[in-house]
Amino acid sequence: MVSECSGRPVLAQKLAQLSVLREKYRQFQEAHQMQTAETVPEALCGRIPASRMLEGSRIYLDGFTGFTPAQLDVLSGLMRKAERVTAAFTIDAGTNAFSRPREEELFALTKKTVQALGRIAAETGTVIEPTLVMKQSGTGRFSEGSELQYLEAHLFRPGRRNPFPGQGDRHQIRILSCANPAEEAQAAVAWIRRLTRTNENGGETLRYRDIAVVAGDFPTYAEHLRRAFGRAEIPYFVDRSVPVTLNPAFEFVRAAFAILDANYSYESMMAFFRMTGRRWTFWKTICWQPASAGIRPGRRGGAARQETAGRKRSLSLRNCGKRSRSVLNHLPASADFRQGS
Repeated sequence: MVSECSGRPVLAQKLAQLSVLREKYRQFQEAHQMQTAETVPEALCGRIPASRMLEGSRIYLDGFTGFTPAQLDVLSGLMRKAERVTAAFTIDAGTNAFSRPREEELFALTKKTVQALGRIAAETGTVIEPTLVMKQSGTGRFSEGSELQYLEAHLFRPGRRNPFPGQGDRHQIRILSCANPAEEAQAAVAWIRRLTRTNENGGETLRYRDIAVVAGDFPTYAEHLRRAFGRAEIPYFVDRSVPVTLNPAFEFVRAAFAILDANYSYESMMAFFRMTGRRWTFWKTICWQPASAGIRPGRRGGAARQETAGRKRSLSLRNCGKRSRSVLNHLPASADFRQGS
């Protein structure tokens, strides 16, 4: 590329510098045997033929929509070494995965992937067994003849224009237009109340545990749903993992030990008080018996400090001993671990 940019000296100079950096980086990787995400498949391809663990093995691939060229090279080596390679893909039942894919098809990428694996199998002499379809048309989690089953079979499928036969006044799908997520949460609350009080299908009244609210962008709707459900007194469970560092009780304990480790510094004291809110009970918790504990008021903001001789030393859990235990033992039984308002 540098030679092609002879008429643009600035660009040629930049490309030459980048080539030098790339070569030095490659040499550094080789010297330290470092592998990046881009070089791992290439390194794996070179080690597959000598691997004894892969001899006679059975490999299963699931959850893939497509493969990169480097990943296809890895699969080619696996087909030569392993006894059996099984790949699972999502596609319509009754659709020929080896037919020519059209770009507007819903599962066009699946067809391209299956056909790429078929070409690799032909190159490696691997026998392709008959395709096993795990789901037949008309079965699954949706009941036969329901609106949801019809939507699953016809959504984003060009050429399928068969109208839904209808079920009288019974409607399982409704589309509402709201101005913002807060109104959507209020609409969800209204529908939950309606479903738990009356049943439109003539069956039993639903219970809260039978209803789920699903959102594509849950962080955007989470706070609005919490407020709406709280005002309506609807019990709910949020199926989401929350880091332990966001737990107020955990942050309170960590802030308490940070005071001891920082030798009652101003920053650690203020961090602790922000966690506990404006509750003067915690002032008594930390500043208990200042005369006997050897603590005097600090100069800034009334923060407590320990008198030390010579240079300032950092307290740890090992050398603070009784003091750290005293802090925890003197916590009031009615301590509120929630963040103060």
